[in-house]
Amino acid sequence: MEVNILKMIEDDKFFIGSYPDSFARGRFFTVEELVNSNYSKIEAEYL
Repeated sequence: MEVNILKMIEDDKFFIGSYPDSFARGRFFTVEELVNSNYSKIEAEYL
């Protein structure tokens, strides 16, 4: 049986951010956005 992990999680959203002063700063990303994005860009903008 072949399992496609991307198909299993494609509808999920993942929060990437930080919690300075008990307030969330960041946003939810879809799997496609994370796959097609550069992590250093996300890190500079949201962390």
